[in-house]
Amino acid sequence: MDKAGEEERRRSMIIAWQIWEMRNKSIFKGVHPETRDIQLAIDRYIINSAGRNTNLKGKSTNKDLHLIRRIEDNTGAQWKPPTSNSWKLNTNAAWRADTNTGGIGWILRDEKGEVIKASCRIIRAERNITYLEVMAICEGLRAIRQEHCRPIHLESDSLEAIHLLHRQCQDQTEIIWLLEEIWQMMKDMEIVSMRHISREANKVAHGLARRAMENDLREE
Repeated sequence: MDKAGEEERRRSMIIAWQIWEMRNKSIFKGVHPETRDIQLAIDRYIINSAGRNTNLKGKSTNKDLHLIRRIEDNTGAQWKPPTSNSWKLNTNAAWRADTNTGGIGWILRDEKGEVIKASCRIIRAERNITYLEVMAICEGLRAIRQEHCRPIHLESDSLEAIHLLHRQCQDQTEIIWLLEEIWQMMKDMEIVSMRHISREANKVAHGLARRAMENDLREE
């Protein structure tokens, strides 16, 4: 199946899932959501699918590496490398209310701190920062699941996002389709830990998200 066909299939599945989820809430919980609630969740997917991607691979151009190293210069020693023969995925999201613009970023590094892969992209008209944080995690996992993955340590400075991944939050309706996708990917990957960390320890991922949001990055 080509990329366009795969994208259309995935979009159809998401729409069907949202309708099914709302139907179950109506029958089993007595909650009767309005049509706009379903449309909101679908709109979020469409908005994010239309976002502009900027991919950075640590072993590609000097320009890409310089961008990441510029951010790393101020991280100090608070970021901890993963254990031997494993990788660490750090993710983050940022939101700017005055421009109605968000950004998500993620970076994958090995035990030596070398960048394996990284990416960020701008997202418009999405005000839910927790949704953006979960989207950053989802996109990071999507991008690396095809790699010959080592065990993965996942870190985010969003406590709520980590709680959602651990199923420690009850209200997941608006982003359940994202969480289901993450949980499904985790079955095929060796995720050895999912941790909440401080913003300082997550500065590179945060810097990537902010640069995407501020549109400082340009596609080649």
